[in-house]
This record gives sequence, structure tokens and C-alpha cells, in this order.
Amino acid sequence: MRITVDRERCMSAGQCVMTAPDIFTEDEDGLSMVEPGREDDGADPLVREAVFACPVQAISVADDERGVREPHDIRGTRDGR
Repeated sequence: MRITVDRERCMSAGQCVMTAPDIFTEDEDGLSMVEPGREDDGADPLVREAVFACPVQAISVADDERGVREPHDIRGTRDGR
């Protein structure tokens, strides 16, 4: 499952970095981004927690079967179904 951060929407709250520091980082402007090489780690449970924690829903996760799952789709239930 592929993780993306909408950097136009990101407001630098840093909740994703605090929730999943091995997956998310911040650039020099304080905007969140996925750590290089971790883009396909969307199945990690901490990614789902980071989606819940993002105050502006800037994190999306896509899977091969269903395509992009917008933040509100994942936020609907804690297990992402």
C-alpha cells in the first residue's frame, strides 16, 4: 500500500512524524513527507494512526485493488475497512 502526503494541504503540525517517526519526516520547511524507501509501507498500523492524527487529512494510502483511499475512507474505522 502506497503512502502519499499532500504537501499543498500539509500545515506542518507534525502529528504524522510523532506517530510514525520511522515512516514520516519533515523537510527543511517543516512539511511532512514519507521517508525515502518507506512509500510502500501503508499497511503498517502506525500509518493508519498517522492518518487519524493528521488535522488536515493530508495523508493518503493507495492499494493495488481499490486505488487511492482518501483519508476520510481510512478514518471511517480504525481497521481501515
